Amino acid sequence: TRVFLCLFTWELLVQPATLCFWANTRSLTWLFYLSHALDALYIVRIALRLHTSFVNAKSVIIYDPVEIRAHYLATEFTYDALFTLPLSAFSLALSARPQTAYALRLPRLGLARYVGRAYIAWEKRQADNDLATGIMRFLSIIIVVGHFAACVWNLLGFEFDGIATLELHDGPPVDPCLLYTSP
Repeated sequence: TRVFLCLFTWELLVQPATLCFWANTRSLTWLFYLSHALDALYIVRIALRLHTSFVNAKSVIIYDPVEIRAHYLATEFTYDALFTLPLSAFSLALSARPQTAYALRLPRLGLARYVGRAYIAWEKRQADNDLATGIMRFLSIIIVVGHFAACVWNLLGFEFDGIATLELHDGPPVDPCLLYTSP
C-alpha cells in the first residue's frame, strides 16, 4: 500500500506539472519512460490484489483464493481497471501527439479514492491531535490542491479571438494584455 501511495503521489504532483509546462518537460525523456514503467506497476498492483487477503464484514481474514478473487472482482476491480488502463500507450501506438497521449494519463487521478482512505485511516491512528499537527495536515492538503489548481490554470490558458475555443498548445499561455485588435 505504501508503494502505491508513493506512486500515486508522484502521479498527482508530476502529471499536471508536466502537462502545464510541456515546453520545458517534453525534452525529459526519462520522465516519459518512468510514466510507462508506472503503468506497468499499476497493472502489477491489480494482479497482486487478485491474490491479497482481505477482512470481510464479520471481521474475519479471508485467505481462500477463490473468495479473494470473487470479492475483488465484485467490488473494486472494475474501478481499478477503468482508471489503470494505459491510454497514453494506446494513443502513442495510434500516432497521437505526445502531449495528447500524456494528457490521457489524467484519468489515473481517479485512483485518489485509495489515497483518501489511507489518509483517513492514518488520521484515526494519530493520538496527538494538537494544534501544530492539525495545521500541518491542513497545509499539506492546501499545498496539493493549490499545486493542482495552478497547473490546471496554466493548462487552460487560452486566447480569445472572437470565437470561444479552448485548445491545448505547446507554448506558454499568451498574455491577453498583449493582444491588440485593430479598429
